Amino acid sequence: MHGKITTKLFKRNDRPDLEGYYVGFESDVILPPDKYRQLSLDALSAEMPDFNWNSTVSGRILPEKYADTLHQIWNEYLSMNDGFQVYD
Repeated sequence: MHGKITTKLFKRNDRPDLEGYYVGFESDVILPPDKYRQLSLDALSAEMPDFNWNSTVSGRILPEKYADTLHQIWNEYLSMNDGFQVYD
């Protein structure tokens, strides 16, 4: 999935059982997992070894130093999947 954050961080008040912070998100690419191989955690870990890709905690921030690396990996991944458009 690829997209952009559309809102500032906010806390959800309508469900006290779901404590946490959220953002609005608008996707521009969603690849059905039953039709496309997933981008592997091994591939991500190889390029960005000090970021824990196996964490189950949400809301983590990828260090700025990896922004270009992740963008390049994503574009290469899209180009290998039926010629999807590469988004910048």
